Parts: sequence; structure tokens; C-alpha cells
Amino acid sequence: MKTCHNDRFNDSDTLQHNDRFKGSELDIAMEKHIEYITNVEGRLFSYLDFLSFEVDGIEYGMKHGTFRNNIIKLKRANKVTLVVFSTLGFYTIKGHKLSKTMTGNHTMVTTRNNPVYKMIENLPFDTPSIHNIRLKFKVPNLWLALSSTELSKNKKSKDISVPIHIQDSVDIKLSVHKTNTVTLNIGCSLNPIKLDYAGHIRFYTLLARIEEQLRAKVNLNSYSPSITIPDNRYWLINMWHFGRDSLHEYTGQKYSITVKEAQGVLSRIYSKKMNGKSKIRIESQEYPKKTVIEAINTQGDNKTQKRELLERLR
Repeated sequence: MKTCHNDRFNDSDTLQHNDRFKGSELDIAMEKHIEYITNVEGRLFSYLDFLSFEVDGIEYGMKHGTFRNNIIKLKRANKVTLVVFSTLGFYTIKGHKLSKTMTGNHTMVTTRNNPVYKMIENLPFDTPSIHNIRLKFKVPNLWLALSSTELSKNKKSKDISVPIHIQDSVDIKLSVHKTNTVTLNIGCSLNPIKLDYAGHIRFYTLLARIEEQLRAKVNLNSYSPSITIPDNRYWLINMWHFGRDSLHEYTGQKYSITVKEAQGVLSRIYSKKMNGKSKIRIESQEYPKKTVIEAINTQGDNKTQKRELLERLR
């Protein structure tokens, strides 16, 4: 599975050691991504999360051998610990307090006739939706313009955090990097954005409000005449979780199952508690690499996810 993760963990578990920011750029990105998965997404991580991921607006990739070597180093340094091992190892930060959801049944599907197939084969699912959406766009001179304001600036990376306040059951994280790249993280796992007409309106309204608040921050200083915020419809979507929730409540044991496609796309089937009720969610971690308007238009009619996932479970 992106933004400056480091700004986000003031009150959360981090990999804090004297050598926290030593080592290669990939090592540092891996540790930041581990912190993000643990504290923001609230789950265990495996090597599948590092096949393709983004940190501080930069994209990274990691082969299994590299991941294995780094995990060995992190375990020896008491930074991470193995929690679950089936056909795939799942890890978390050393000392992190695990919830029942995190320690539920985690496995990677590799066998035919998996029992999960039978469970969801005839289960009705809601409209496709998206959550955990990561976008980015460029704004020349933006970092310089905001650096003279009272906005919070990371001491090490110099990234500027721009507070966004929107009442829509979403968690917004917007960072401006020294490269003038803006990274935007929209967390809405408990209230995902449906890919139907109403969902489209909600998403575009949400982005418009974010654009408006960012523009208001820029207008507070003398550089504002030279700053042009691009139309939100043309911001680039780097990654999102595309999925569907079951229409009926699920009352069984909590679980999480991981499936990897040949193309490296990561898919999961897991139980999710929302509004006091547990549902089954099937989702894929996708990298559209398209503008908002292009990505939304191409995914709106996707009705094959469940069928394709069932084929991989057979």
C-alpha cells in the first residue's frame, strides 16, 4: 500500500530508535509504511504490502527477498514481531497492542476449494465503493508560500501539514512537500464512497471542499497571486481500496484472508464492524494512476470483482 506518514503518529506506536532515520531511502520508507499500516489502517502487514507502495509522495517497490532481509534486521533490532504465520507471515510493531480484529484469522489463499468460496458465493453485496484514497498533484511555489505561515512543519522532512476540516465521516491528511507535490489521504473505511450517482456527488463535493480550504490557506500570504491550485477533477489518484460490503450482517468469527493476483494486485476478504454490525468486505488495493474524473468513470460500472475473486479462490 502514499503521503508523509511520519506526521501522523504523534500519539501512536513508532519504530523509535537512535537509528530511526539511518539506512537507505528504501529502509526508511519501509519503516514509515509499517507505521502507517499499524496505526492508521489498524492491521497486520505482510510482504504483499510492499510490492508497490508510496511514502511522502514517492513510489517504491520491494522484492520478496529484500523484504525478508529487512524483516530479519527489524526483528533482530526488536522493532517488529511476527504475529501470525500460515502460508504467509503477518507482522506488527514490537509492543503494539493488538485488537481482536488484528489477531483474527489471517491467511493467504493458495489452495483450491477454499471454504471462504462457499461462504460468499451466493452472498449479496452492496454497490462497489472506494476508501483509503491517495491522491497527489503539483502546485508550483506552494511550499514556499505556506512555509511563511504558522502551519505545522515536520522537523526532518520539512513537509507542511495543512489541516482540513470536513464533516463527512472522513479522515483527511494533506501534506505539502518541498518538491511542491501535494499528497492527499482520504480515509473513509467506515463510510466508503459508493460508486453510484450519489457517491459521485459526495466524492466531488468532498474534493471541492478540500480544494477550497487549501486555496484559503494560500490566500493568507503575499505569494497567493502566483499560486494556482489545479481543478480537483484532474488530481491524480495513486491508490485506493476498491471493494464491496455484504448486504447482510455477518455473525461469525472475525477473519482476514489475503489473495494476490498474478499482476501483483492485492485483494482481501475480511469481516468489518460498521455502525455496530459486522459485514463481510471484499476489496482490492488498486493503483489507478489516473485523474479523478478518469478513474471514477472507468470504475463506476465494475461489477466483476466478486466473480473474479471467487475464481481465484476456487
